[in-house]
Amino acid sequence: MRKANAFSNQTWVCQDQKSSRPKGYFFGDSPLNFPTPILHVQLSISALLTAFFQLILNPLGQTAFISQMLVGIILGPSVLGSGNAFADIVFPLKSFYISETYALFGVMLFVFLVGVKMDISLVKQSGRKAVVISLSAFFVPLILNIGFALVLRKTVAIEASLHKSIIIIAVFQCLSSFHVISCVLADLNLLNSEIGRLAVSSSIVSGVLSLIWVGLAFTIRQSKISKKDLSLPFMGLSLFCMFILIVYILRPMMLWMVAQLTDKEKSVKESYIFSIFIMIMVCSLLGEVMGQHCILGPMILGLAVPDGPPLGSALVEKLDSYVSLILLPSYFVVTGARINFSMIIKMKTVDFGALGYE
Repeated sequence: MRKANAFSNQTWVCQDQKSSRPKGYFFGDSPLNFPTPILHVQLSISALLTAFFQLILNPLGQTAFISQMLVGIILGPSVLGSGNAFADIVFPLKSFYISETYALFGVMLFVFLVGVKMDISLVKQSGRKAVVISLSAFFVPLILNIGFALVLRKTVAIEASLHKSIIIIAVFQCLSSFHVISCVLADLNLLNSEIGRLAVSSSIVSGVLSLIWVGLAFTIRQSKISKKDLSLPFMGLSLFCMFILIVYILRPMMLWMVAQLTDKEKSVKESYIFSIFIMIMVCSLLGEVMGQHCILGPMILGLAVPDGPPLGSALVEKLDSYVSLILLPSYFVVTGARINFSMIIKMKTVDFGALGYE
């Protein structure tokens, strides 16, 4: 059997258990046969390639998101990860679970930091204009996408799995994320401009609507999978309880931390930073327990952190560079592993009658 890598569509049945660290090359152990050195190589390659593309594309007005996305595609099966020696050595199948866990940890911290940087008061300052723009940005694409998906479902011959899920795909394609919009505006130096503040405030409202929509969709999907009558209301109640925990318990605790800092103290105590790390882990765990994505809890917690100095600024200063430049590119590499443009070339015309459509 050909040696499988993390980008190949194969099943990993069993693997000999080895130590996570090698004895050393001179003792006969190749570092690339062990998960920890492989993780270091993957992080190094993704971070260096991202920095290289940013060096080239930033002067052209492109954001960091474009560079990270390109790195994920290049290292994925569309280019370098398509069943060659590079993919087998640098991205072996045994490394995928560790890499994916590390990548999810990185994106969890990233969405938390973006929430810390956000100023919710911008929505009040922008007034009715931001609300109208945000509602239009949410409902107009939603209606158009669903309508177009229904037309495709009736008029175009597509394979059965896609035919069944095309409405869901259309709905998710119209959702927006204020995290991405905020990062793009920051990269373009528009965050503090008048149009930037309007864009951020409107994206917050539309992003919250998208978040509610996704949370509701996940809750309904999980309740259908579990096939239990009370799973849906219990999951909804759990989400409400997590929101109450963050807003009325964890946020007052962080405000208390800010109140304890005197004018003479120039830095936030390490115990406070440690406490917030624990809050992030607990909120992420609660999201996973409820069947939601692990980033949901940290995303809400980030918005609840008092923005600006001393606490918010200290968290951004300590975490931003490491998370954005080292951890986040690995998430795009793991995501790029699921993108294979060569499959578009292999697509064949589907027989309408063979699919059972009249």
